[in-house]
Amino acid sequence: MVIFERASGPWYLEWVAIPDVFVTAVGALHQTNFALGGLVVKVDSMKRNLYSTKGLIVGDAVIMGLAPHLGRQGAHDLVYEACKSALDRNRSLLELLSAIR
Repeated sequence: MVIFERASGPWYLEWVAIPDVFVTAVGALHQTNFALGGLVVKVDSMKRNLYSTKGLIVGDAVIMGLAPHLGRQGAHDLVYEACKSALDRNRSLLELLSAIR
């Protein structure tokens, strides 16, 4: 038997499945185009919004980065306390985490 030869039993199911997959994919692409077609990226607004959190928005990412070194719970506790302190002192998360070193 040659590698590209297959059993003749279930191949006919592909005739039903493949067109459905293409119709679904086209529908998904159409909806994506509709949803993102009028998207306007306002870089200044994005930066302002990110900086308004003073780094708190990346707290989860910091936990994930520290977890291999401190353990998951240790990283969570450290970043949680730093976030609370950042809010209380009106300072950035980076400032407080840098001071811990």
